[in-house]
Amino acid sequence: MRSAVLVSMEAYLDVQNQVASQDTAIVEFQQPRRLPLDLQAEVHLPSDRYSIAYRKWLKQQGVTFGAI
Repeated sequence: MRSAVLVSMEAYLDVQNQVASQDTAIVEFQQPRRLPLDLQAEVHLPSDRYSIAYRKWLKQQGVTFGAI
């Protein structure tokens, strides 16, 4: 049986903001800065499914190369 853990909204948002700030730092310093939209240009793992979906969406929007 699972027990419910109640967390205040403030504590929840603190954790979310911390994770987002870490992700932002990683993305901003990522090299190369351009994101290839050709899925054949890289090898993908099952954990890349969100990145693949994002790239497919960008392609549907008419973007030819990912954002810098």
